[in-house]
Amino acid sequence: MCGIERTHKPSMTVLVLVSRLLLFAQSLDNRVMAVIDPSYASIKSEILSNIEKMKSQIISLEEEKMALNEKSDTDRQRFLDFAFNFAINMQESFFQPNT
Repeated sequence: MCGIERTHKPSMTVLVLVSRLLLFAQSLDNRVMAVIDPSYASIKSEILSNIEKMKSQIISLEEEKMALNEKSDTDRQRFLDFAFNFAINMQESFFQPNT
């Protein structure tokens, strides 16, 4: 999971991933600018290689973020189902005579 501990709440982990994605995007922009700068012509191939690696990492982080969002949505739905069922059961048992 790219070094992020799984003990975090999914919503916090998503925020960490978004933060990392923003940093990667800024770093990627800087490298793209370096590629077109003639003063970096001698290391252009290394910069391009690094850009490709970063793009792959960004794709991986985006996929992880989407999976965490889906898990969070599923967890939220399971909780709401439980809460509504609990409330309905409480209401039903409230109106039944004690035995």
